This record gives sequence, C-alpha cells and structure tokens, in this order.
Amino acid sequence: MTARKWISVLPLPGAGQPWLLSPSRLAEIEDRAQAAGPVPWKRRGRHVPADVVDEEGYYVGEIATGPAAEFIAHARQDVPDMAKEIRRLSAALRAATDQIAELEDDLGEATARIATLEKAAVEARAALGSLCYDHEDPGTAALGALYLLTQATLWTEDGADFGAEALAQHASEVLHRVANMADPEPPEASFFGDYGPQVAAWLRRRASQKASVLVPTAEEAS
Repeated sequence: MTARKWISVLPLPGAGQPWLLSPSRLAEIEDRAQAAGPVPWKRRGRHVPADVVDEEGYYVGEIATGPAAEFIAHARQDVPDMAKEIRRLSAALRAATDQIAELEDDLGEATARIATLEKAAVEARAALGSLCYDHEDPGTAALGALYLLTQATLWTEDGADFGAEALAQHASEVLHRVANMADPEPPEASFFGDYGPQVAAWLRRRASQKASVLVPTAEEAS
C-alpha cells in the first residue's frame, strides 16, 4: 500500500472520521464567518454580542461576560484564522503525501535495481570462483576480483559455489610457499634466522586450516 493510500485514512485522535473538517464543512464555516460582518462586533463595553431584550421584568436574552464574552468577541477573527491555517496545513499534508508516494516509488525501483545487481554479482562470483578453483595459477587480478565479489555479497542468500574454496586454496598455497622460505633446505638460510623452523611450522598449521574448507562433507562425498 502506498503512502498516498494509507495517509488519507489515518484517524485523528478523538475524532470518528479521518478528517476533523471536511472540505464542505470548512467552506460552510468560512461562509458563515464572511457573512457575520466586519470585525469587531459591537461589545457595548461588556463584550455583549447583541442587545438584551427586557420583557415584563424578565430577560429574554443572556448577557455574556467573562471568558464566554471574550470567546464570542474574538470568534469573528479566530474562525477565519483557523480556517486559513487548516487550509495551509491541508495543502502541506497533500504535498507531503505526494512526496512520500514518489519516494516510495523511487525506493521500489532502487530495491529492484539492487536485487538485479546482487544477482549479477553472485553469478559473477560463482563463475570466477569456479575458474580460479580449476586454474592452476589464476593470477592476482582474478583472485583479487573474486575476493571483492565475495565481500560484496556476504549477506546474499544463494547457492554454494567455489568462491570460498578458491580463495582458501590460494591462501593455503601462499602459506606453504612462505613456510618453505622460512625453513628452506640446506644450504639456504632462513630469513627468520634461528626461528625459521618455528615460523614455518606455524605457517604450515595455518595452511592446513585454510585447506580444511576444501575437504568435502559427507553429503558432497556421497
């Protein structure tokens, strides 16, 4: 459901209808205020809106004083002011509703575009992973691109591919090469000095850990 549809049906607190004042009701108030005459109304010193009629000692009308008289006296200006404000807020709300609807449309298009790009990235990662896994020396450019694609698609839900295996395979090979350099065959000397054998042993353990992801599971072996 778009914002254009749901905002227009939001209920107001304490009101039994979506809008407190309908357009027709607002026009009615404006017409009544316009017909009431120019401000201010006559107050006769005590904020009395009309003459009081005295008939045989009884008041037919009631003299408005205090807060009630203030309300009546200022209503001539208050009502038009409120009507103007309601129209201003209604226009602002309509503009905001249209803008939200447009933003939701943009968000839908962006979401679809992202899904398309993610699908393409996953497919590229799978193809490049298979290539790097099968190739004896895919090169640093291909492995670097595979690493970036893998990092960019970590959150995606997709089928298994050889991307992680290819990177683990490469890491294991590199660690083995560095281990051989750390503990070379005589008469070559290790650039780690007397610590060469210990460093080489640690590197070979790390290489074995990387290679462990290459071991097939029971399901894959079957």
